[in-house]
Amino acid sequence: MWPETLYVTVGIIDKTLMSWKNFKKSDLQALGITALHIAGKYEEIYPPELKTILQVIDNAVTRDQVCNLESQILQVLDFNMVWPSILRFM
Repeated sequence: MWPETLYVTVGIIDKTLMSWKNFKKSDLQALGITALHIAGKYEEIYPPELKTILQVIDNAVTRDQVCNLESQILQVLDFNMVWPSILRFM
């Protein structure tokens, strides 16, 4: 994956955590994987499949969890995936 994907992933996590005040610590792994999945679809030409990402984390998060969280995150962000990141300034 491209370095831009990492920066978009971190931005998604940051903006999501700022919007959700009652986020459980136990859901952080699901948030990270979902943010990586969204960022991969946004930045990559050939994003990794969700099943590949889930295999890497040994299926600690289910496909349904990622899909549900993906829709929640995109609604919270109003599908706005464009913001300046530190990568653009470097």
